Amino acid sequence: MKKVMWGLLGLGVVICMAALRLYPSFEKARPAIDRLDNAEKALQELTKHPPQPTGKDDDSKPPVPVRKASYNSVGADGCIYLGPDGSRVALVRDERQLDANLDWKGESYARVYDLKTGNALSACLKHDESIADCTFSPDGKRLLTLPSLLDGKKMARVWDLETGKQVLTFKHREDVVAGHFSPDGLKIVIAAVGDKTADGHQQVSYVWNARTGDLIKRIQHDALYTQAAFSPDGEYVLTIGRKAAQVWASRTGDPVGLLLKPSEGYWFSGAWMGKAQRFSRDSKQVVTIEENSFGQNKVQLHEVATGDPAGACINLEANPVSLTALGISSDGRHLATASQGGGVTIWDVQSGKALATCRHDGGGVLSVVFSPDGKRLAVTFSETVQIWDSATGKTIATQPFRFSHKWEGKTAASKWLMKTAFSPDGGQLILVDAAGYAGVWNAQTGKEITRVQVSPQ
Repeated sequence: MKKVMWGLLGLGVVICMAALRLYPSFEKARPAIDRLDNAEKALQELTKHPPQPTGKDDDSKPPVPVRKASYNSVGADGCIYLGPDGSRVALVRDERQLDANLDWKGESYARVYDLKTGNALSACLKHDESIADCTFSPDGKRLLTLPSLLDGKKMARVWDLETGKQVLTFKHREDVVAGHFSPDGLKIVIAAVGDKTADGHQQVSYVWNARTGDLIKRIQHDALYTQAAFSPDGEYVLTIGRKAAQVWASRTGDPVGLLLKPSEGYWFSGAWMGKAQRFSRDSKQVVTIEENSFGQNKVQLHEVATGDPAGACINLEANPVSLTALGISSDGRHLATASQGGGVTIWDVQSGKALATCRHDGGGVLSVVFSPDGKRLAVTFSETVQIWDSATGKTIATQPFRFSHKWEGKTAASKWLMKTAFSPDGGQLILVDAAGYAGVWNAQTGKEITRVQVSPQ
């Protein structure tokens, strides 16, 4: 018995020594393992709803073929420019893959297209990291691209679209989470997330000179801020986090008005609202959205100069379902909210009263966009877009707007509509999906006018 016990003890010692010898190798490989684990989780989340064949052919127009590889770019949603010199779109595609050493190989790229002709307006803007987001300068001549957090790159790039060359690189000590041009095109604000501290992650906003690349101001925040947006006149920057929101003077970095804090038991919603309109058109008011653990929401307009409430609080406590989208009419008088399973409600901003509620069976709402005259509302679902009368909540278009792609020999609808916009005159509807497509439809008849697909050729 003693021999057996001594034998087991010896085997245990050998196993422990082997583990100690292998531990440094494991620690050396840990970053790669963590990187792969994060990448796998992200890809699983973004590709859990691939397009499924419907088996029905679209006789009205031959479907455009789509390769499976194009769905590697799910989540890269591109951006739309609507200017006096025409409409254009920047589309993004990620063709990188993990190699045997768990390193990313290949490249991603963005390319700009004319939405009227479908012609490419720029060369491929190649990146060695994934492109998480992009935005046009106000004149449509430059493009700001932001990296994915998975890559660990802490820089933002500015591209000249006429030459296809990178003209500015903004390097940061922290991870980049958001970025925008000021409306005059002279400044760029970057929201970044730093190392974790005892109270949360360090939050920083950078204001850069968009022409020279010089740093104008580095704003250190005490609270958790994850989003930043310029006011329409470019004079203010709004930073939003779960526990606080603050308006800053973009020229000096000084706080403007009171620090905005959510109600007790609530936090500010920011992550899904990154693209939503935050300021009124005259830059005098700003909107905050609150949420609690029961899915109840509050929406409040504030005076920029003071931080005081402007109008009634829109209280959605009676509908305990989280908001999924929010839109403000161009005149700032009406606001549309969409909740998961609860339809879309149009509100009077000053009184806080509901004007119309639109029920639907299209699934979760991704965005709500008012037409320039405020009379129509484009409601985007994962596969389709419907246009409703904003006064009555009734459907206007005879059929929903959708992409139809060729998928393994059969027609399939796009599962990932990412961007929706009206043309400046309201006559056309522009859609962008995650497969690297953009299209233009007649907003009245539903007829497709133009379609483009991102391509390196």
